[in-house]
Amino acid sequence: MKKSIKELFGIGPDNIKVDVADERHPLVPKPNGYRHRLELLSPILGWLTDSDRDYSLWLPGPTGSGKTSLMTDIAAQMNWPILSVTASGSMTARELIGHFTVIDGNMLFQHGPLALAMKQGFMFILNEADLMPEDELAKLNDIAEGRPLLIEENGGEIIVPHERFRFVVTANTNGRGDETGHYLGARSMNLAFMHRFQVVPVGYMDSSDELEILKTKHPYLPEEVVEGMVKVAEEVRKRFQSDGDDNVGNTISTRIMDRWARLTVRYHAKAQQGVSPVRYALDLALLNGATESDKQAIHQVVDLIFGQE
Repeated sequence: MKKSIKELFGIGPDNIKVDVADERHPLVPKPNGYRHRLELLSPILGWLTDSDRDYSLWLPGPTGSGKTSLMTDIAAQMNWPILSVTASGSMTARELIGHFTVIDGNMLFQHGPLALAMKQGFMFILNEADLMPEDELAKLNDIAEGRPLLIEENGGEIIVPHERFRFVVTANTNGRGDETGHYLGARSMNLAFMHRFQVVPVGYMDSSDELEILKTKHPYLPEEVVEGMVKVAEEVRKRFQSDGDDNVGNTISTRIMDRWARLTVRYHAKAQQGVSPVRYALDLALLNGATESDKQAIHQVVDLIFGQE
C-alpha cells in the first residue's frame, strides 16, 4: 500500500507517497518517537525509493546524534525489517557474509546477517563502520553498488539482492578519518569504497524538537527544568565540537537526555536531602563515567544554567 510522507512522518507533502509493506515482519522495529527533519528525510527517502539501487547510504555524525534512531524509525513507519551489526577493529567481511559451522554434527554453511538481508529484502545497518579495517570493507564494494554477492566457499552460491534490500552505514566520521581526536579507532576509508555511497550528515536535533520530545516523554518534569536540560546539552555539544580552551571530550546525546530526565524524576526525593536531583541524575546518566576534568567542566555548565543552589 502507499502512504503519504506527511501521514507517515508528520512533515513533508501530502501528495508524495511511498510504498509501505502490508504485513509487519517480526524484524520491523517499533517507532521510537524520532522527530524527523525534512533536510534529512528528503534525501534518505529519495535513496530508499530509487529504483536503480547502484549506491548505498552513509550517515556520518557525532556520537548520539541519532543516526541509527533516524533509520530505525523510518523503517518502523514503512514496515521495513532491519538487521543491524556494530563493527569493530577486528571484524571481517566473512562475519557479515557467512561461514561454515557444525550443526547437529554436520558441517553446514551459515549465512551472515548481510547475506540474509540481501536474500530476504531487509535493510542492513552497519554501525560504526569506520572502525572496521578498510581492506575488509573493500570486500563489500559490489554489495554497496547493488551487485550480486558471490560466495565461493559455499559452492559458488550467488545471491541476487532482493528488490527491498538496502545497505546503510553509520559512522562518527565521513570516511576521511577522525580530525577531532574523539573517536579512537576511526579509520580513513578507501576512496573507491566511499564513492559507492550517498553521504547524508546527521547533526544533533534542533533544541525545539528535543524540548518537545522530553516534555512529551516526561510530563512530570517542570518545563523550566526541561528547558534547562536542553540548554546544558546545547552548550556541552558546542564545547565537544570545538577545539578551544573550553573543549570537553564528552557530549550529551538525545539518548542521554532521555535517561537524565527519567532519572531526575526517579530521584526527585533527593531534594529533601539537600541534593539536587538534576545534578545527581546527570552524574548517573553520564558523568560518573567521564574524566574528572570533563565532569568538572560540565558541572560548571549545569551551575551556569541552573544556578548553584
